Amino acid sequence: MSFAASTQPQVVPLTGRDTELASLGSYFVGSNPTPGTGIISGNPTALVATTPYLVVYNGGNSADVHLHYLRLMSTVVGGGAATKQFTHFIDQGNRYASGGTALTLKNCNATSTTATNVVATAGVLTATAASSAQRQIGNEWFRVALADVVGDVYEFQYGMQGPSTFGSTPATVCAFTRAVPPIVLPPNTSYVLNIWSGTFTAGITFEISLGYSER
Repeated sequence: MSFAASTQPQVVPLTGRDTELASLGSYFVGSNPTPGTGIISGNPTALVATTPYLVVYNGGNSADVHLHYLRLMSTVVGGGAATKQFTHFIDQGNRYASGGTALTLKNCNATSTTATNVVATAGVLTATAASSAQRQIGNEWFRVALADVVGDVYEFQYGMQGPSTFGSTPATVCAFTRAVPPIVLPPNTSYVLNIWSGTFTAGITFEISLGYSER
């Protein structure tokens, strides 16, 4: 039996998703303002809605924000806690209230003049109380019963197709990746990341890289 070749046009992408978004001027990256100088977290000993490490707010009027990745690179270790929890939330409204350091946000297209609608702030933050619409969408940890190490990389891939990195955890520098659910932030909504542990005595300092698109 033979089959005739299809005469229908087919679309074959020549580049990846992120490259196409950048070409449209819709891909942005956020980072700590000074390379090499990280942003310290607080040291909450419980999961409290008003003490997150990071708030990403979509302050636009029409475009949705799609988070792609968050990379946290340890420059100064924290104190007291061997196992630290990283808990992810989405909520309605602007959850940022005060404190911390605003990330520097840049368009990844060298000639695009499109500005971002996002405000992203990290550090020892005070957030507003969670609304009734808040949703927890994940909770992760990386080092179990081991202290963090300078040079560790903790990376979240939102909507990643593929496995996370798992296995035994050595007491030396490691790079970890976790697949977490895709996150969409319509206008006037927030992503909130809490870092906490029952025995936290001093915050961790991270360099930050945040990739996201707006469409």
